[in-house]
Amino acid sequence: MKAFHGPEDFWFWPESYVINEKETFDKFRSIYENNPNPPIFIIKRPALARGEGVHLVGSLEEVDAMLEPTSPCYPLTKTKPLAQRYITDVLLIEGFKVTLRVDVAVTSLDPLRVYVFPNGLVRICSKKYSTDMSSLRSTYTHIDSIDINEANEEEFVESVKGSGLEHEGLRVEIKTLLKMLQAQGHDSAKLWRDIQYVTLMSFISGEEDMGKLFHALAVKGRKPHRVMPFEMVGFDILIDQNMKPWLLEINNTPSMAPHTNLENVIKKNVIHNLFDLVDIENAQMEQLKTITKEKLELIKQLPQGQDTIVYSKATNKPFNLTAIEKHEDMWAIAETHLEFPRRGSFDRVFPIEGGRKYLKYLFNQRRNTLVLDWIEAGMTFEDIQLPASVPAQ
Repeated sequence: MKAFHGPEDFWFWPESYVINEKETFDKFRSIYENNPNPPIFIIKRPALARGEGVHLVGSLEEVDAMLEPTSPCYPLTKTKPLAQRYITDVLLIEGFKVTLRVDVAVTSLDPLRVYVFPNGLVRICSKKYSTDMSSLRSTYTHIDSIDINEANEEEFVESVKGSGLEHEGLRVEIKTLLKMLQAQGHDSAKLWRDIQYVTLMSFISGEEDMGKLFHALAVKGRKPHRVMPFEMVGFDILIDQNMKPWLLEINNTPSMAPHTNLENVIKKNVIHNLFDLVDIENAQMEQLKTITKEKLELIKQLPQGQDTIVYSKATNKPFNLTAIEKHEDMWAIAETHLEFPRRGSFDRVFPIEGGRKYLKYLFNQRRNTLVLDWIEAGMTFEDIQLPASVPAQ
């Protein structure tokens, strides 16, 4: 996406290398050759959790050590680690590095529908932050995994005692952090909009390939279980000192296990809202089927070869009924329309009014355009009526 659209639209992804072959390793290694100020990279392996195998490198010797049998990355052709440039000018809380876990649900990819939960957890490292080369091996300083840091939690708790920080163990609410930043003179509303942008553009980047899998699952899901598949993932976001959010990784099947009461409350809230959003019991299945069938039958009676424009009773804005060409089009509109009131605390970041600026990035443009037309016109199901000049059959 960076290559096709330009890096200015995908500014949130740090320089990264998937090291799965000698050519890529050599390219990565060249960064350190004859470099008097070598950068720090964080090395991660895919499909692992809880900080397993994550470590930092900051010298040519440490890079070459990745080829040794004792390295967690050995052999590279099998482990396929990701080397990601380490963001060093990070936002700190009381001198400790923090990252945000943002829960994001996607309920469809054609058309795209993405929802972001407005609260979550700020994960805190348990040792004061430092970029000295001697600190690179300190997982308590750089890796935020609770499974790693809980062994050193007392050091953090003692350090922030009396500071007034609202925390529970190594956890702070995202909303608490945003209030803190606003009180310090930062524009926390803009920061949160930027984070939402990161989540949306990440899904857009994988929309084409993911959409094929979603379609395959959707066909199975309609008979007789769910209407559509869904997914919720956990975005790990780092904020730098300029209030710029960086995407570190996207976690499939994010942990819902609570380490603290605060974590338990937030995660329960996320799950309850998610189940309402996706209509886990299919309570609206029959309504969805009925609306799709009835409205599509009306549309089929429209004159062929010409556009039929209707106007929303609420906004008086136009909508082209002829753009609804088949069952899947009407289904997508009806599903989007019925889903929105079920969102609970989730914020829908796409589709939204003003969302046309994202169409140029999407592979499936036609149905996304159709849904945006529906939303921006303020249409309801009652607005789908035959024009007076078209007699009902």
